[in-house]
Amino acid sequence: MNYFIQNKYTKWYFVLVNKAKERNWSKNSEFYVENHHIIPKSIEKNNDVVCLLAREHFIVHRLLVKMTEGKNRSK
Repeated sequence: MNYFIQNKYTKWYFVLVNKAKERNWSKNSEFYVENHHIIPKSIEKNNDVVCLLAREHFIVHRLLVKMTEGKNRSK
C-alpha cells in the first residue's frame, strides 16, 4: 500500500515523523505539541499518531500536499 509519491517531499516528511517517533513525546510533554496521524485518516483509518511541535506540524501538512496525488490529495 503505497500512498505517497516517491520524491524529496516524502523523504523530508518521514525524516520529521521519524524524529518525532524517536523523541516519544506525549501531550503531557513540557512543550506544546500537536498530534499528527502519520498516514492521514482520509487515506486510511488508523491510530498511528506522533506528537509534533507546532512548526513541524505545519510543515508536514505542507509536505503532504506535495507528496500525494489523485484521490489521496488534500483539497
